[in-house]
Amino acid sequence: MDWSDAVFVRLRRALGPRLELMVLLIAEVVALGYYRARRPHRPAHAG
Repeated sequence: MDWSDAVFVRLRRALGPRLELMVLLIAEVVALGYYRARRPHRPAHAG
């Protein structure tokens, strides 16, 4: 294990599960916005 990975894991564990969940949720929200922006735009349906 790399030293920076070990530091990150210790810090994450010290800060608790609430912060860990918050970080995961923020990453999900950012990913949703990113993939929504990359999605090809469909022309408006005329009908």
